Amino acid sequence: MKVFVADLSEVLLAERCDEGETDYLAGELSHIVKDLLGPRFWISYWNYYPFLANTLYYAATFLSAVQTVGEEYIALLPLVSVRQRKVPAFTRHNLRDSLIASETRFFDGKRRNLRKILLNLVVLIRFTGIPLLYRLNLALFYLFGTYYYISKRLIGLQYVSFRSQSNYQALFYFRFFGAINIAQIVSSAVIWIRDQLRKQRSEKAAVEFRQFSESEISEEEYDLAVGNSFRCSLCWQYNKSPVCIPCGHLFCWSCISKHIQFAVTDSALVFCPQCREEFHRSRVVPILNL
Repeated sequence: MKVFVADLSEVLLAERCDEGETDYLAGELSHIVKDLLGPRFWISYWNYYPFLANTLYYAATFLSAVQTVGEEYIALLPLVSVRQRKVPAFTRHNLRDSLIASETRFFDGKRRNLRKILLNLVVLIRFTGIPLLYRLNLALFYLFGTYYYISKRLIGLQYVSFRSQSNYQALFYFRFFGAINIAQIVSSAVIWIRDQLRKQRSEKAAVEFRQFSESEISEEEYDLAVGNSFRCSLCWQYNKSPVCIPCGHLFCWSCISKHIQFAVTDSALVFCPQCREEFHRSRVVPILNL
């Protein structure tokens, strides 16, 4: 029987049909779990039903070398080698062995350093890497019309059609859409790299400024902070001209002179700004060699 390379629109239509079947299967599975195990159990695991439905659907079709509903409806045949016309049945053992080998190699108890590195990359891969990889694969699909899913790209699964048809007008729009996606991905990557470089530069500048401020103290500040232990309790600044009043409190000459000048009193007595003890204006004594 003569076969043809599947058109992009045929592959896309088959995938949409399969997505409709998996959505229907997920809904039925959700209703069964809710009726049998109750609403509490059902709502606790509601986000796992689509994943379980996809697993059951493709386990019953792809892993059993049977066409899916969408492939059968569009008359597509999945092949891992279009030239040799090999069906994907033989890839089951290779796929299983590869997954087991990868799991043994990367999650061995003796490779804790590698596991720690991988766990540190989970957040980056989950929120940045996986969505970007999905968008890139989708853009490549619209450009070349070969692999709709990343898993099929990994095992080299392609489609052939039993019908000869090509919609060149639709193919032009698909490729245009794929080119737009590629441009968007590249611009997003450039913006992300620029933001990361700016973040690194700002962090480096902050560290250098912190180190400089901690190590570099001017001679004047050193003399005030270390050589002189007096600090005025009113202006809270270091001063080399302290004065004392009869109650024993120390102030700088500028602050205490302003306090005496603007004190609201009819007599020659004023009060201390801290303890409120009265003293005569002439009893302000400068302190030397403090």
